[in-house]
Amino acid sequence: NLESGFSFLAHPEKRTGEDAFFIEGNALGVFDGVAGTAVDGTDPRVYSQFLARATAERVREVGPENVVRALIDAQAVNEEIGASTACVVGLDDKARMFGINLGDSGVRVVRGDKVDWRTRELSHQFNLPYQLGDKSPDTVQMGQNIQRKVKEGDWLVVATDGLFDNVFDRDIVQVISDMSSQGPSAVAKQLGALAVANSQEPDFRSPFSIAAEKAGQSAPGGKLDDVTVIVARVVEDANWASKSFFSSL
Repeated sequence: NLESGFSFLAHPEKRTGEDAFFIEGNALGVFDGVAGTAVDGTDPRVYSQFLARATAERVREVGPENVVRALIDAQAVNEEIGASTACVVGLDDKARMFGINLGDSGVRVVRGDKVDWRTRELSHQFNLPYQLGDKSPDTVQMGQNIQRKVKEGDWLVVATDGLFDNVFDRDIVQVISDMSSQGPSAVAKQLGALAVANSQEPDFRSPFSIAAEKAGQSAPGGKLDDVTVIVARVVEDANWASKSFFSSL
């Protein structure tokens, strides 16, 4: 089972952000609404929030191991205007993790003192991630498929690019190592705080700035953004109880 916690922080210069997330027992998901869809007056939060809520509701019906099917079904009935990346994972009763990542959110599996496995970013070009949307040709099935065996003691970090653009994998591992005794909620809040702090450092050589350089562009410092982090620890606990959390507008 998954013992989970989260950090849900809006862009430092905005009161509300475009990210959304859900925790539904052993299924987790993060969604990054595309701010560019706001140019015509559309609220970019609505699309990602709908996907998160509809996927979580479908997970309750089909089970966490079918979280990809839940996302596909949620997208099929999404009539909102806008766009969003999507990253979902679910754990079955044999500790097998299933999921999919479309865009530049992602998953890290931390085992011991290292990242044992990670997703890759899927972008059409620099800073233009794959995304679901009413005008997007991208589909759920175009995402990176996730099938991975995990074990007790593993940590899962499922987050939007607000984390990964501002915090290196080695620092994610360090925070987990330093704070593991305090549990997933404390780890998630610390990672979120670190991402926000780094995003506001103009001289920080961030993961985003390095990626920009590789793409022939200049984007020094951290990247101001919404930050959504779900941290989960794989546990074998007879007293484990399913929990539901959902981001609200």
